[in-house]
Amino acid sequence: MIDFTNCKRIISKAYSGANGKKIAIEYESEQYMLKFPPSGKEKPISFPPLL
Repeated sequence: MIDFTNCKRIISKAYSGANGKKIAIEYESEQYMLKFPPSGKEKPISFPPLL
């Protein structure tokens, strides 16, 4: 697994959309988009019924 913690963040690059936060970073001299899934805090948790 790659650790992107210390990668340079590219502030001038912006991504929009409703499916979570996205940021642009530079990794090994290449630009990449990192996508973070939306939070599940507001969503109810449901479990299947026990049989």
